Amino acid sequence: MGTPENTLAAFASAVALGADMIELDVHLSKDGIPVVIHDHTVDRTTDGSGEVAGYTVDELQRFDAGSGERIPTLQEVVDLVGDAVPITIEVKAPAALDATIELIRANPGLRWNAVSSYPDVLRSLHAAFPGAEIASTTMGSREASQMLLDAIDRIGIDLDGDLADRIRKDAAAFDLDEVLDRAAALPASIISCHFSSIDADLVARVHARGFQLGAWTVNEPAEAARLMDLGVDLLTTDDPATVIALRDERLASV
Repeated sequence: MGTPENTLAAFASAVALGADMIELDVHLSKDGIPVVIHDHTVDRTTDGSGEVAGYTVDELQRFDAGSGERIPTLQEVVDLVGDAVPITIEVKAPAALDATIELIRANPGLRWNAVSSYPDVLRSLHAAFPGAEIASTTMGSREASQMLLDAIDRIGIDLDGDLADRIRKDAAAFDLDEVLDRAAALPASIISCHFSSIDADLVARVHARGFQLGAWTVNEPAEAARLMDLGVDLLTTDDPATVIALRDERLASV
């Protein structure tokens, strides 16, 4: 966690440390360029304020994203990483979908997979790239879904449509089988789940349906060890140095 999130410095550090892949979040700038930032606003991660979609790339890159880093474009990250590791592309804003597809097509050597909370985004990515690896996200439990709803209300994000309906439904009565059925219909090969919801039963049920299971966002060593012991296939973390060291230690003891 020594470098600012979603910056070129963070991605370069992760690759140098030996991460198996990097994960990033994509929004669309005012001038139609896919940019790499987690939130729909620049407020939390930069010294700026306002909606990402309200700024051109040039304007976005004037903000300090921490330690002098700036908000990178998706193309800048692709150029930096090359084919060193796969890139997990999370399309955070459906408006960024078409430009992201164009960029992937323009970089045929790119090693990538996709994740999104929006099923329509994943269906479109699968239609454009039938062989692509697709991950479907879920909070994984009623409690975690309610936690997400509370966070959305606190931040003031205005959700509507299928995504909002699904989160509210999962917060009222979570049904893992329904989640897995939706993922299979996309079709997805990975279930990406909030780490707090993962237990032995969830791991067994996800694996029994033929999916890999990924956990996000795992920053505590004890939690990473617990998930590794349960057989979780993929861990997303803001602290790759710690989690990679734990992974390597376990591999050496096998």
